[in-house]
Amino acid sequence: MGPTWSRPMDRTIIIIEDEPAILDSYATLLRIEGYKVEKAKNGLKGWELIQKWNPDLIITDLSIPILNGEELIEKVRKSQRFSEIPILVLSASIGDFDLEKYSRVYWLNKPVPFKVVISRLKEILSSE
Repeated sequence: MGPTWSRPMDRTIIIIEDEPAILDSYATLLRIEGYKVEKAKNGLKGWELIQKWNPDLIITDLSIPILNGEELIEKVRKSQRFSEIPILVLSASIGDFDLEKYSRVYWLNKPVPFKVVISRLKEILSSE
């Protein structure tokens, strides 16, 4: 028998991306896939949404304003309430970001086809 995934509507995903076209496209496509989606254009708003919704997964870029992606990840990992939430980083460059420093942080290089994002997302959520 293959892997079993819970129904997407049982899952909340927060997307943090400062590029409006990417943010809106991913939000729309994830909703079509059946996920509940909340979106933010900067890290501070993303952090507020994380606290409000306690998501099943966070998708973020590293290059986001106000609170950058690495600062946001650090904040999430230091929070007792949210430290186990998986984070999928979609970024054109990883730069100095130390992926090995954090548990349950995954990375895909932008630009990335949506089918690759959804496949990785399902893989991450199925391991929960």
